Amino acid sequence: MICHKQRMWNALTRQAQVLGYVLEPGRNQGRMHRKPGPERCRRYRRRLFNKTSQTDNVKVQFEIAEAYTRRWFNAQAGWTKIPNQSWDSALTIAYVCVADIREGLLRADGTFKKFPVPSTGNRD
Repeated sequence: MICHKQRMWNALTRQAQVLGYVLEPGRNQGRMHRKPGPERCRRYRRRLFNKTSQTDNVKVQFEIAEAYTRRWFNAQAGWTKIPNQSWDSALTIAYVCVADIREGLLRADGTFKKFPVPSTGNRD
């Protein structure tokens, strides 16, 4: 049995989370819009990190990322997919993740490094 840590419904954002998907009522021409939730996306980034870190060749990393993203995208049956736009978005995220992996910004656990916010000093 899958246990979710988040509350099921957030009244402020008008979103609900069910089985790893975020549900947004009224965002799909008045119907329910569904997209992968944070945990599904974190798991995707973690697996993408593991697959792309097997090589140092940039071209191969992007090819691996595109192939893995295509499989992941097609496996998300609960996602309300907008033709072309959803795939373009998923592929852009994959390419940015590969760039972040190469720069050391994305960790192996699928989370991003946190950087301290620089002090702006006193502006008086």
